[in-house]
Amino acid sequence: MADPTVSKLVAQRERIKTQIAGLGDLRPGSLTDHFRQCGNPNCRCAKPGEAGHGPSWSLTHSAKGKTVTFVIPAERVPQTLEQIAECRHTNWGTCCRVLRTTPIQAS
Repeated sequence: MADPTVSKLVAQRERIKTQIAGLGDLRPGSLTDHFRQCGNPNCRCAKPGEAGHGPSWSLTHSAKGKTVTFVIPAERVPQTLEQIAECRHTNWGTCCRVLRTTPIQAS
């Protein structure tokens, strides 16, 4: 006869695997656009009211207590925004902390 505790743990593992499989691509952080002036006084960006060159996109997030920034190519911005939204929707950071710190209970 199989141990009921083991059966419950196996069932819980399968539920978790199904939930993980249903997740989309996740990317934590914030995406910001930047405009800059090149320094050439004859360039359009030096004129009053001009936004400058750009946008240049940066993804910033925290990793191991430090802020990390990546440049995101313009063609990847829509995909990156979807990944950030999916990460926020699933509350992935909280989920990972809970999984790391909570022992699995057979109930």
